[in-house]
Amino acid sequence: MAELAISGKDLQNMMAELITYTVTQMAIVTTEEIAARLEKHFVVEPTLTLAEAAEQLGLSVQSMRALCREKRIPAIRLEKSYRIRVIDINRFLEKHMQATE
Repeated sequence: MAELAISGKDLQNMMAELITYTVTQMAIVTTEEIAARLEKHFVVEPTLTLAEAAEQLGLSVQSMRALCREKRIPAIRLEKSYRIRVIDINRFLEKHMQATE
């Protein structure tokens, strides 16, 4: 039976390659896991323009803008326009329905 002769330098190179490969694979798996976790937490929610939100609530655009400016309805400000999440419109309605009951 023939003996396998590996020099110390060859063994070091093989170990270095194995370590590099293992670390790379671990980094790929970790990155994919992090991306999957982030994806669960950052979902783009449907939003409405001021005009759309005002129509849903039966208000004028000016009244809707005032509600957003006064922070009575949470809104996302994008440059000169507002975007209102549908969930915030629903919460506003629920809050005001409870107040009138």
